[in-house]
Amino acid sequence: MILFINNFCLYRNGDRIEKISIARPFVIKKLSTIPPPENEDKLFQLLDKFKDFPTFEFIIKSMFSQTFQ
Repeated sequence: MILFINNFCLYRNGDRIEKISIARPFVIKKLSTIPPPENEDKLFQLLDKFKDFPTFEFIIKSMFSQTFQ
């Protein structure tokens, strides 16, 4: 099975703050081939922003504390 993700979205507090498309779906669907990568620089910037977010553990603790109040 091959999974190809062409869009990456970054959310903060439930709001989408950024969306990056790294390939064109047309190439995947209609031409049945692996498309050339696009927006690589923007993708790496998005990943850098993600690394600045609170850790997964912090997010889980926050969710549980709100759930059980």
